[in-house]
Amino acid sequence: MVSNALPSLSQSFNLSQSQQENVVGVLYLGSTMGSAFGGFLCDYLGRKSGILFTDVVFMVGAMLLAFANSVPTLIIGTEKS
Repeated sequence: MVSNALPSLSQSFNLSQSQQENVVGVLYLGSTMGSAFGGFLCDYLGRKSGILFTDVVFMVGAMLLAFANSVPTLIIGTEKS
């Protein structure tokens, strides 16, 4: 998935090689954090509330990515979704 999106992101945002690495790295960092805390969150809030919370976080990230106009916004949105 990342390999398909990275060329168009690089062209749209004029990303350097290190910026591309940061975007991909933050994506994996966000997925690691989500998997590490997902079970705890569901245990604490309950399954339905945990899923709703993660859905809201995903939607915020998707909106940030949709309206991103700078590299920092792109990186923050990538971490959230």
